[in-house]
Amino acid sequence: MIGARWLSSCRTVEDVASCIISLYEENEEKLYSDEGDTDDGARRGYEDLNLAIGFVDHATQAAFQASEAGADEETIIAALLHDIGWLQEKPTEDQSLLTTADNSVLLAKHDIIGGKMLRECGFSERLSKLVEGHVQAKRYLTFKEEGYYAGLSAGSKFTLSHQGGVMTKVEAENFENDADFDKYCQIRRWDEGAKVKDWDVPSIQSYKDMMIRCLWSALWKDRRGFSSNFFVSVNEISKLKEQGVVIIRNLTTIAENGALRKLVNRLPVKSIRNFTDVDDLCMYGIDTFVKEGRLAQVCGTLSGHNNQILLHERIGTLEGDHKIPHTYTSHCDKNRDNPLSKKTKAGEIIICFLAIEDFGDECAIKFPNCEDGEESEVVVLNAGDAVFFMDSSPHCFSGNSQDLTLISTAYGNRDELGLNARDLYKH
Repeated sequence: MIGARWLSSCRTVEDVASCIISLYEENEEKLYSDEGDTDDGARRGYEDLNLAIGFVDHATQAAFQASEAGADEETIIAALLHDIGWLQEKPTEDQSLLTTADNSVLLAKHDIIGGKMLRECGFSERLSKLVEGHVQAKRYLTFKEEGYYAGLSAGSKFTLSHQGGVMTKVEAENFENDADFDKYCQIRRWDEGAKVKDWDVPSIQSYKDMMIRCLWSALWKDRRGFSSNFFVSVNEISKLKEQGVVIIRNLTTIAENGALRKLVNRLPVKSIRNFTDVDDLCMYGIDTFVKEGRLAQVCGTLSGHNNQILLHERIGTLEGDHKIPHTYTSHCDKNRDNPLSKKTKAGEIIICFLAIEDFGDECAIKFPNCEDGEESEVVVLNAGDAVFFMDSSPHCFSGNSQDLTLISTAYGNRDELGLNARDLYKH
C-alpha cells in the first residue's frame, strides 16, 4: 500500500481523516515553483510558476469554490484532496506508476497516485476517480479550448507531457460520456482558481467531519484495487488446490479496518456468531461484506463455486479452543463435529480468517504438513490480511495473546451441500 507509512498509526475511521489533515498541514509551507533545481520546485512536481500560496491554502480554496457552487460532499472532498498525490513518497515496489526514475516524472502522475492513495484510505471509487479526473480534464481542455494550452504554466506543460499529453478526438469523446464529466472539468477550474494570496476561506480542519462521512459511506464498496479479480490470480487458485492455504494481503481498506475495530469494541459479548442479530453489523454493511460482498467474492473466485453459501460467520476475539496462551493441538475442521464437511470431498468447504488487529511477531497460524507433521507454512497476519484454507487442512494457532480479533467465515457449494447446509454446518 503506497500510503502505508503515514497511515500506520490509524486505528479508527476518524484517525484516517486526521492523518490526511496532518499530512497536508506538514506540507503547508510548500510553495508551487517552476525552479527545477530546488527541493520544492518542478523536480518535486509542483506545477504552477511562482504561486505564492501554501499547499493547504490551495487545497482549501479549491474546496471552498466547490462548496460555494453547491457541489455534493464527495466532490467537495475531491476538490480538497485533488493534489494529495504530490505528497506521496516515491514508491519502491509499484514501478508501474513510473515512466522514468525521475521524481518529477513520477509526481507528474499525481492523479494516479492520489487516486490509489484515496482508495487505500477507504474513499469511494467515485471520489477517487474525481481526483484522477482533474488531470484528465486538463488534457481534455487543451484539446477542446483554443488557447488553453498557451495559458498553462511551464510546470503544468511539463507535467502534461507525462500525463498523456493533449487528448485525441476519440479520447475526448469517451471522456465526455463519463457520468462525472462535468465534475472533472469543474474541479480543474476550481484548481486553476485556487491560487489567490490572502483569501480567507474555511480551514482544512473544517472539512474533517465531511471527510469522515465520505469514508463511512464508502465502507465495503467495490473500488479499483479492492476486488476479487485484483486479489485472486491463477497462482492463488492453484496454491489453494495444491497446498490447501492461500494468503491475501490488504483485503480491506484502512478505514474498513478502523470500522471493524470500533464495532468489535462495541459488541455486547466477546464474539458474535450470527451477524444478522447485531444491528451495528447490518447498519455498516459487514453482514453483506461476508455474505455476498468482497470477502465472499474472493472466496468464490478462489474456489470456483458458482452457487456459494455462507455456512458460518463470527466476529470478535478468539474464543474456546482458539484462545491461545499457548499452542493448541493441530486439527482439521473436516475431522471435527462437522457433519457436512465429513460428507463432502476434500476442499469443498473453505474457511477464512480476516485479521482485525495485527497478530504481531509472537502469534501466528500454523499449517502443519498432513503426512510428516512438519510445518509447511507459518502465517502472521496484519490488520486487513486474510488467510483462506480448506477445511481439510490441519492448522493451529500459536502465541501468547488471547485478545486477537478477527472475522471467521466458512463457505461451501450449495449445489453439493444442499439447501439447508447453513443449518447443518457445525464449527
